[in-house]
Amino acid sequence: EIKVEALLQCGVEAPQRTMEDASPWDLWDEAGSVQVPTLLLAADPTQGSLVPAARGTELARENDSIEFVLVEGASHSMHRDSYDRFMSLIRTFVAG
Repeated sequence: EIKVEALLQCGVEAPQRTMEDASPWDLWDEAGSVQVPTLLLAADPTQGSLVPAARGTELARENDSIEFVLVEGASHSMHRDSYDRFMSLIRTFVAG
């Protein structure tokens, strides 16, 4: 409901331009060259994760700057449906 309301308020152009102007969307190759500490959180594969667990694990293994965490039970909107776990991971990462 929140996303639908937000889309209705922003008009058609904003989401359309986001999709058209932000390409390419496949940034896996670039992700491997990250040089700053990066926390990559992935939703539970049973909940429709956009980050394949195998790929996240591989990125973290190949690049010491990347920490990968699979958040079991969380969906792509983990900041909403798994807020406490999400924030705990963020706080731990930032404190480290």
